[in-house]
Amino acid sequence: MDTGCVELTIPSRLQYLPLVGICVAGFCRWTPELSGDEKAVYEVQLAVQEAATNVIKHAYEGRTDGQIKFVLRSLDAELEVEITDRGKGFDFDSVPAPPLSELPEGGYGIFLIKRLVDAVSYHSDPAAGNRWCLRKRFDQSQGQSPATTSIR
Repeated sequence: MDTGCVELTIPSRLQYLPLVGICVAGFCRWTPELSGDEKAVYEVQLAVQEAATNVIKHAYEGRTDGQIKFVLRSLDAELEVEITDRGKGFDFDSVPAPPLSELPEGGYGIFLIKRLVDAVSYHSDPAAGNRWCLRKRFDQSQGQSPATTSIR
């Protein structure tokens, strides 16, 4: 069941990535089904920012005139983040894992995204644009807190 949805659109500029991270964290912390699992919040923030960085650097090739739209949905104890853009697409399935023994300066984005979220998909359509979909399950037991006593 979809219990909440937030949309955010930013220009294709790296300076706006902190805003995206704040939005993701706030949405998770203010949505009862997602709140409390701070590890999951951090992981999804990092995955979303990595995907957005790839969009800015590769899809828009550094152009600042594009837009990136984020749709965050709470699906019970799962967060779905849809990221869309109108930049250049790529073949998601052909991106190799980086050589971890060599520690290259770049090339870890998709590798990290796949490890930080439970499911990731990417679709590119020349007419409709590019669409990422990231899904992350949240541990609801992390949000359980002991009963509190109110003071009057």
